[in-house]
Amino acid sequence: MAQLEQTQSQCESDPPHSPVQQWIRSFPSLSLSPSFPCPTKTSIPSDNDPATNGMIEYLISTDPSLLSLSAINAAFAQEYMYWAKPLPEPLLQEMLDRSLCFGVYTCNNNGADTNITTNSATTSTSTDSNSTSQKPFAKNPTQIGFARIVTDNVTIAYLTDVYILPEYQGIGLGSWMLQCVNEWVDGRDESGYFRRLMLLTVGGHRAEYYRRVIGAEQQGRVGEVYVLGRKGKGGLV
Repeated sequence: MAQLEQTQSQCESDPPHSPVQQWIRSFPSLSLSPSFPCPTKTSIPSDNDPATNGMIEYLISTDPSLLSLSAINAAFAQEYMYWAKPLPEPLLQEMLDRSLCFGVYTCNNNGADTNITTNSATTSTSTDSNSTSQKPFAKNPTQIGFARIVTDNVTIAYLTDVYILPEYQGIGLGSWMLQCVNEWVDGRDESGYFRRLMLLTVGGHRAEYYRRVIGAEQQGRVGEVYVLGRKGKGGLV
């Protein structure tokens, strides 16, 4: 009985069994767009810096150690996160531990001597063929976006809590994050048993965005709430 209880406890606390994945990509400096001024609290190099050529590097990682509880809770408190609200930190940590999380970070080096690197269990990939996960990046990168997947890691996945901070929107970070999510789904689909990626959103324009970026199709609708799904190779219905 004691061994059974111990096994049950381990199963309930273990996070999804996926290797850490990281993607790195450069985007135009936010200060190049007058509609999206550069946040004062974020270290972003000048457009005149010849080393950056007006481009800023961002990191997307599924490494849970990089996640910022305070940054996620601060976003959950905003009006644009209409489906969420802040959680006590112990509950937030439990939620993250039981999810596969994609964090989006600013990761400019600026002379930092600390690397975000991968270990032997890590899978490093990139949507930018000129990127590499072995380049040095700033210590404690600033989290500016997030998405998480609730999954059994074999047949079904539910995508939720997708956001990019408003001051970083408009340069393609959100679409890139969803493309990274899609890459994870493609990896699960290779088994032939993955049935479906599901998500909810509000408004026809958002539903169209998910259809265009990740191929999600409408499964149902109640008022302005859309149920969307992307069918996998294991989906029989």
